[in-house]
Amino acid sequence: MAPDGGGFILQNAGWYNQSGEFIGWGDLAVSNLVRIAAEIENGEEFLIVEESVWRGSVRLEDQDLAFAKAGLVFRITSGKIEFVDPGGCRWETYLRILWERKAAFGVINRDEL
Repeated sequence: MAPDGGGFILQNAGWYNQSGEFIGWGDLAVSNLVRIAAEIENGEEFLIVEESVWRGSVRLEDQDLAFAKAGLVFRITSGKIEFVDPGGCRWETYLRILWERKAAFGVINRDEL
């Protein structure tokens, strides 16, 4: 059970900063995303990559960072949660969960990264 009483929006996700430095991994609930957006410093990014893509506790080189961005699900900056829309209906679940939890979020296209 997630801290907000609901389910986790992502499980076993990898977390990186905008420089490709590994921050951690694990399950995330919407309440976690909201807290990160509230606490992250201006100019910082928290990148959440789906389980099948992240490579563990290593620094990603430029080519790996581009590969990881292909599996990027959320980009969080100060006060902002952005869902990275890869297209396809399986991602509608993420949007529904965010909507149900009344989390403020935006949707960006992968080309905007």
